[in-house]
Amino acid sequence: PLPDSAWVVVDARLALVLVPGLTVADLPLPGGAQLLAVARGTSSLTPRPERELQGGDNLVIATTSRELAALVAALAGLAAVEGRA
Repeated sequence: PLPDSAWVVVDARLALVLVPGLTVADLPLPGGAQLLAVARGTSSLTPRPERELQGGDNLVIATTSRELAALVAALAGLAAVEGRA
């Protein structure tokens, strides 16, 4: 197991967005989590607060191992998510 303070980079694919009009600002990221990039198709997009997320987007998120379960739970409430750490 990783120490609670270890950083983990998560690649989460939004298979289907359940909340129409969901933006980066709407993401309920746990306190220590940081959205690094939004990948759409072959493009890497800056995660601006107003950017609307779409099904198929990949979110690259840095978080601590302590916050990983909270991150997965938060994303699961907004979209069908496939991912790996």
